[in-house]
Amino acid sequence: MLNGVKSRGILPSGLREKVLEGIRPTRLQLSILRRLYHIVKDALEACEDLKLLSPRYRVELVGSAAKGTLLRDKWEIDVFLLLDAPRGEIKRLGEEILRSCLGGRLPYYFKYSEHPYATVSLMGMQADIVPAPLAVDPREAMGVERTPFHTRYVRSRLEEEPWLVDDILLFKSFLKGVGVYGAETRVGGFSGYLAEVLVIHYRGFEEAVKAASSWRPPVMIDTTGGKADFGMLARRYPDSPMIVPDPVDPSRNTAASVTLKRLSELVHAANLFMRKPSQKFFHAFQPRNPCIKPLPGVMVVMVGDYSNHPPDAIWGRIKRIGERLFRAARARGYPALSYAFYTDEATEAAVYIHMESPSRYHIEARPGPPPWESERAVRFTEKRLGEGGWVWVGEDGSLSGARLYKGKAAVDIERALETLPLPPGTRMYRVIVCPSTGRCGFPSQLEALRDPTPPWVRYVLEDCRS
Repeated sequence: MLNGVKSRGILPSGLREKVLEGIRPTRLQLSILRRLYHIVKDALEACEDLKLLSPRYRVELVGSAAKGTLLRDKWEIDVFLLLDAPRGEIKRLGEEILRSCLGGRLPYYFKYSEHPYATVSLMGMQADIVPAPLAVDPREAMGVERTPFHTRYVRSRLEEEPWLVDDILLFKSFLKGVGVYGAETRVGGFSGYLAEVLVIHYRGFEEAVKAASSWRPPVMIDTTGGKADFGMLARRYPDSPMIVPDPVDPSRNTAASVTLKRLSELVHAANLFMRKPSQKFFHAFQPRNPCIKPLPGVMVVMVGDYSNHPPDAIWGRIKRIGERLFRAARARGYPALSYAFYTDEATEAAVYIHMESPSRYHIEARPGPPPWESERAVRFTEKRLGEGGWVWVGEDGSLSGARLYKGKAAVDIERALETLPLPPGTRMYRVIVCPSTGRCGFPSQLEALRDPTPPWVRYVLEDCRS
């Protein structure tokens, strides 16, 4: 027996305990983080300007640290400053209030999302401080404002079934290990709250993994005890491959951030894990240096000042550039396979288009006008033959042609890139062709983009070592 529950047979008990020993937060870690919370709380409660804006307020610790579901490598907390004031006033004055409360007391900097929020950075730890309305009904909350309700819900469930804390840690580490953890734009995966809801629903890590192995989109999971209207949710989230109603607000899809790619990756990972359980599926047990088997392709390297812009804006723009360049390469006849993208959120960003070869097909088809449009048809024929190409009339009566193509991948990708908005802050970029499967001289984080196989697959199935 482990924490009141039996081993379920997928993950051997010895391996389960070994993984947990590497990912559980220590008592000292939780104690230090709680001390950080009280330092922040004291600074806010001593602020006279805060009391003038909202005589009735509450400072609340939320998120994984408040629930005990924080992974060991995370030294961060989330603090909500809940104010009895209209949402518009909080958005307008929130930054000013936080500056007044924190200035001269704690080191901090601002980030901008739905609301401006401050990050206190102290002795290697971080505390995000988010001003939000003191809402009384989760259905009235918007976006990040639901976080306190989520925290209270999960804590209440874990008080009933405390052994699920370990299972949540395992599932979070598993999701992180296979690259699908995080609701941010750059990931498009499973949020920490969604991971907790799924483990609570399935009542265990192994049960959640087993369920995931059989998911087929659209995936619909009722975590509300029959309170959800899946028809309404499907209409409200028509592009979502996964719908998991929020237990605290059944009209909202907790899995709205999950893309089809990340859902499919989790299904694949769950099936591999069930066949070959290994500690290397978990994020804390993977080699630091990636095992890379690069594909040829084209790399766009961008340099700029990205630290002064919201990270999601940078990641979102780079992702869209990757999508557009991939489609443009395919449209121009290049054998493009997939794409990858990266930024350090400071000075560097990159997109890599994987290709069978960075040389395009030698022949380019050119559709022609109908033969009865005589002037156009004659000009089309003369042009194709003048290029050393071909002209024919198909079975459907249409005029078609083809020509030899002498373009270069770098030039074509650069032309396509000129029509796209670059990430804000970009100063310059360069396009580099990598024609072979050998290294192309990039730093390791960029070189890793050249391998479309997720690193964890190689760690597990090829025993890749650093």
